[in-house]
Amino acid sequence: MYILTMYLCSLLNKKNKERKKQTITTLARGALRLYWWASAPSCPIPSTTTVVCTFQPSGEAVRLCVALSGPTLFSLRSGTFSTPRPTCGFNSVFPSKVFCKSLDQMSTSFEQMRANVGKLLRGIDRYNPENLPTLERYVETQAKENAYDLEANLAVLKLYQFNPAYFQTPVTSQILLKALTNLPHTDFTLCKCMIDQTHQEERPIRQILYLGNLLETCHFQSFWTSLEENRELIDGITGFEDSVRKFICHVVGITYQTIEHRLLAEMLGDPLDTQVKVWMNKYGWTENQEGQIFIFNQEESVKPKNIVEKIDFESVSSIMATSQ
Repeated sequence: MYILTMYLCSLLNKKNKERKKQTITTLARGALRLYWWASAPSCPIPSTTTVVCTFQPSGEAVRLCVALSGPTLFSLRSGTFSTPRPTCGFNSVFPSKVFCKSLDQMSTSFEQMRANVGKLLRGIDRYNPENLPTLERYVETQAKENAYDLEANLAVLKLYQFNPAYFQTPVTSQILLKALTNLPHTDFTLCKCMIDQTHQEERPIRQILYLGNLLETCHFQSFWTSLEENRELIDGITGFEDSVRKFICHVVGITYQTIEHRLLAEMLGDPLDTQVKVWMNKYGWTENQEGQIFIFNQEESVKPKNIVEKIDFESVSSIMATSQ
């Protein structure tokens, strides 16, 4: 596992702290990939590699640990892949002032793009097919920056409906995959209903719809098996697997009181044990010595709701008079 440690001071002030963390996490993933590429441009990050971001207090600063993990590890010195070793790793510290300045610039650039697209979607220009190139670039930016804008994505699909000749399968695939990252919301169903049946039968849209069906029906083990056979589908979709694991943890949290460690690991796609513990810590789940993970006492969450009818005689008197 490779650990990239960055001290980020100026961005994490008291205002909008959670939003700042989300922005920093997104940009840190991109920065980590850039750092990797700059160190050895001839060898990209393996597609099976996952990125996990955690925040740790460090005095007055906040320490962001970005971890890369996967079946293979990359040697920055030799530029080759090697068998994983438990003690293998490196540490790098970015100067907070320099790194935070670059984060501010990247964040400002994306926010500016979001604002420009927002203006574009207001008024009659929303249905102007000449704006499709701009909107399609915005979809690609969302995929790279791990951002999401449902309204813009629906506008693209609507333009494809009105102008079938402009239909782009790669862009539509990215929109569907980004919608999957926002489960359990109904974004995926909204997007699917705006795609013509003929295009739904095309590759790779057909495979993505199948993956979405597996997730919506909670066949998580089958989902990971199918995804492993079609890894090329999520190339360029930053944070896809972590977003799916977040949804899976949501389902587990509202379904189980206790669950076996082995079963939870299978549901999460059999990641490293350290990653399973990261998700457990995030949701406050605890494990006993027998390998049973305590999720939540569902009985304590059942709260009866009193229904009060607020219909007085005056509101129904006219109806009663008419019925006579």
